[in-house]
Amino acid sequence: MTRRGERVRRSASFCTLHINVGTGEDLSIGDLTHMVRKAVYPEAKLVFDSSKPDGTPRKLLDVSRLHQAGWRHRVNLEDGIGSVYEWFLESNAVQRLQVTYSAGV
Repeated sequence: MTRRGERVRRSASFCTLHINVGTGEDLSIGDLTHMVRKAVYPEAKLVFDSSKPDGTPRKLLDVSRLHQAGWRHRVNLEDGIGSVYEWFLESNAVQRLQVTYSAGV
């Protein structure tokens, strides 16, 4: 049995989580890669190997129940990719990755 304070702390931490539930909008992998390129390295040249399988034709999450409950996404995917990449750079995540990689982890 949890004490009331523990339950409140857990509830508060849950409220700060980011949960990726989708937008209900379809997007091709090609369009997604162009969005990531634009945010991360606009000068990059994307090369697609058309000899490989296409994979799943649609990767669309059904959000109708969320919409019925009144929830709508507030950040579009392109803006979200850009802001997460900015956060990644500003939070020294790149440096932490380099340290982890050089340590052989």
